[in-house]
Amino acid sequence: MTNAQRFCLFFNIANFIGFALFPQSKYVTIFLLAVSCLGLLFSATRNIKKNITYIFVCLLIFFIFTLIITLISQYDLKISTYILVLIQCFTAYVIGALNGVDDKVNKLFFKFIIVFMLILSAYGLLIYYLPNYESKNTAGQTVQCTIILGIKLSQIIAREKNGPTGIASLTQNPNTFSFLLLLGAVAVLYFLFSREDAKKIGWKIALSLFFVLFIFTLFRAGSRMCIALSIVLVLMFDFFQVKSRKKSYLRSRFILIILLIGALIFAIMNYDKIVAQISFASREELWAVFDNNKRKYVFIGAGLGSSLQMIIFETSLTLGMHNTYYSLWLEIGLIPFILILLALLISIIYSYFVHLKTKEKTPSKLISGSQMTIIFTILLFGITESTIFTFSLFNYLFFYLVGAIIGKGSKDKNYSTPKPLDGGQDIDKCDNNDVQQK
Repeated sequence: MTNAQRFCLFFNIANFIGFALFPQSKYVTIFLLAVSCLGLLFSATRNIKKNITYIFVCLLIFFIFTLIITLISQYDLKISTYILVLIQCFTAYVIGALNGVDDKVNKLFFKFIIVFMLILSAYGLLIYYLPNYESKNTAGQTVQCTIILGIKLSQIIAREKNGPTGIASLTQNPNTFSFLLLLGAVAVLYFLFSREDAKKIGWKIALSLFFVLFIFTLFRAGSRMCIALSIVLVLMFDFFQVKSRKKSYLRSRFILIILLIGALIFAIMNYDKIVAQISFASREELWAVFDNNKRKYVFIGAGLGSSLQMIIFETSLTLGMHNTYYSLWLEIGLIPFILILLALLISIIYSYFVHLKTKEKTPSKLISGSQMTIIFTILLFGITESTIFTFSLFNYLFFYLVGAIIGKGSKDKNYSTPKPLDGGQDIDKCDNNDVQQK
């Protein structure tokens, strides 16, 4: 691996651990900002292609516009919030576009996610099922504790009226833990269907068990949106599968259908528990603030971070909007937000299909499909949480993966389409021996 690849992997792992375990720490925030800025210095030097520059310019215009409306806002907004989001978006996008195209980095990052989530799952389930007691921490959150060999283990839990307990493991929020479990599921699916990375049957069985463990833990974490997204995620992964070889594709689809049926059976068996969890957890009150203000901010928003100020003013709650699209409508304006989101979506979809048409190997295309699944999972998760254009794990992942997809599409434009061999057969359809003979 090159130094640029090593630092890109370090950048991903540092951000992943930092945002997952220490989202409120000022020292971790400073460290992650330093890592992000250093990442630009260590980035591999490549010719910057047109559509990489296109999105960069779109983001630049967008943030200049956002800065202006933030400065002139009627609300007392912190410019530091704007600066944090700006740095994170740009650095994650550029590092993804320049180094996220390397399959080595992506495979190692997926392996790290699996190992990390196995540790978090084991830790959370251990405290949940062993004899435990509850207490309150300094922030007033309920903490579940157990003692093993004289060592006290604890995790934050969330319990709603008439609903089961949601565990957070080592993270600070059950919803964050649930989303991380979905990422672990995507990483497992990649290795499960990659013929190069999962040749042995024992490894495939282990990966299948990991997937089941992550889904089981997801029900213990209790995020209703993520439980619903687990089924959508499997369908999206199937949609983004490479369909170059009929037998391989049918086998992959069969396994995915089995996993989907298993998830549905589990959901049916736990129907009462799931129904008991169906509530919006005070979100109706938060979303009422959006309804009261949405007509004022169609063309120009009130500034980055203003939605929280509106909620405090109208409800006295100190919670975010819990909806990416509602909060950005109020903060940026409906039309500007639609324009930047369309620019991002059009670019990644175009770049993804450019990559599919090249002579890259199937595992490389499978990585791209996995990345696309995560991108759209983040966008769907934004219906009930604040994800993009906030200084968070979701925002870092989103812009890093957008950069990686667009970077691959830009690089692949230089590849020529493989020419048919004699007799009109494509290279992919010939046996290796035939290719060597020709």
